[in-house]
Amino acid sequence: MEKSYLECIQKLKQFKELLLSDIDVKRGKLYLTWTKEKTEKIINEKDEDYI
Repeated sequence: MEKSYLECIQKLKQFKELLLSDIDVKRGKLYLTWTKEKTEKIINEKDEDYI
């Protein structure tokens, strides 16, 4: 679990470095919002076959 967390943090840092212009920042915010919503949906999913 810790290894997965560290890999995720590293990828987020790399992603953040790619956000150079205002349009990129807006795209990044939309992507992170979408990721948060999907993560919450997966966490709250009761059907084991969904994941």
